Amino acid sequence: MERDERRRTRRYRTCGRVEIPLVYARVPLYGMVLDISPAGCGICLPTGTGFVAMDEEYLVEVRFRTNYFTFRAVGAVRSQYRNGTYDGAMLGLEFVRLNARARLDIAQFIRDQDEVRLAA
Repeated sequence: MERDERRRTRRYRTCGRVEIPLVYARVPLYGMVLDISPAGCGICLPTGTGFVAMDEEYLVEVRFRTNYFTFRAVGAVRSQYRNGTYDGAMLGLEFVRLNARARLDIAQFIRDQDEVRLAA
């Protein structure tokens, strides 16, 4: 069965590290950002993290670090699922608080990716 696709904007593949500091844990969760768009991103958390969002309004602070950008954002967990490709939990986040500089960095990343795709 295919998952319901609710994204409004295209996501672009990227690879980087994310850190999710949790109020209830002394050590933050670390994972990988797999794709990003102006509206949100996909994150993979390693097996055994025990992260469970209580509902679709569950907010998390996320710190991104990739070759293209470094920024902090607040995101709402819109989906949680398991994926056969990656060993761990997958999270779909929608950005609810993102500063202007981060928006510009993401927009530049997307322009660069589109230029590479069109040149190929």
